[in-house]
Amino acid sequence: MVIARLDAIIKEHGKTRFMWYLDDGFQGAAAGAVWDDTKFGFKHRNDFEKIALVGGSTWMEWLTKLAGKVVSGETRTFPKEQLQEAWGWLKA
Repeated sequence: MVIARLDAIIKEHGKTRFMWYLDDGFQGAAAGAVWDDTKFGFKHRNDFEKIALVGGSTWMEWLTKLAGKVVSGETRTFPKEQLQEAWGWLKA
């Protein structure tokens, strides 16, 4: 669902900025979903200006840093307590 929406946004607007907020109930993603996200990332590696990950576990931070090696835009992680800082960074 998120991938389809992001794909439509990129097609309509070009490069985009994206925030992924993971609340305390986030348990992780299925292997198939991670693979779909990876394929999407490679396909659109030049279509993101910035990606912010807010919240989540240490492994999600690691995954975001890894994505930063694939995506040409900037990536950054924030603890959930820094949601406003993440918005500021994303908008700057």
